[in-house]
Amino acid sequence: RRTAPGTYFMTGVRSKVARALCKAAGPALFPRAIVARAFSRVHTELVRAAAAEAADVYYGGTTGGIVPAAQAALLRGVPYALDLEDFYSSEADGPTNGLTHRIAEILERAILPGASFLTAGSGPIADAYAEKYRVQPVPINNTFCLPARAPDLTPSPGEGLRLYWFSQ
Repeated sequence: RRTAPGTYFMTGVRSKVARALCKAAGPALFPRAIVARAFSRVHTELVRAAAAEAADVYYGGTTGGIVPAAQAALLRGVPYALDLEDFYSSEADGPTNGLTHRIAEILERAILPGASFLTAGSGPIADAYAEKYRVQPVPINNTFCLPARAPDLTPSPGEGLRLYWFSQ
């Protein structure tokens, strides 16, 4: 928002128009390009950035990253793989999630079969994708056993406890 207000504004308009179209007539009636823009506000920019980088394989994850990774790979003529961190077409309940789930399902059906391999954030997520789409994601354990000995969390002298959390 701060560094590129024009881009922020335009991506918002594009995304809202795409979602409004999908909501009004149903996402199944529209080309995947419109559906993808309803799914991820910065889809176009992610595809452009990814396709600008030569790669032997594109590996995408997160809700807004799986479709751009697949599209960039197709543009480059190379394989792609996907990390299914959540069951995107059913991941949350709420008044607007029915549309989001239908959009995600259309896109998942389009890109999952073409992936060179799929990973999933857990066994149950892998099982849900296998049942719904007849694909075989490999569950990746992204948590690890606690250490045998508890870490020393004694604050530094004169300071409070300082932590740094790094995640997606």
